[in-house]
Amino acid sequence: MNLISCDNCGVVVDDDKLPFADLYDMEYGDADSTRRMWDNESNSWLPTVPCPVCKIVIKKKGGR
Repeated sequence: MNLISCDNCGVVVDDDKLPFADLYDMEYGDADSTRRMWDNESNSWLPTVPCPVCKIVIKKKGGR
């Protein structure tokens, strides 16, 4: 279990249960820009999903 919280509404969810997509689209070989965001702290792209409560973006910690 890997708990993360939404920075907007504070809901706590299990990271392992959220539908994070793979960063790369195998058909085109490019990162899917609709399901990712750049993270300056880790200097890398991280998968994202909308918060199940407020729909603001939640990013996966550490990427996949």
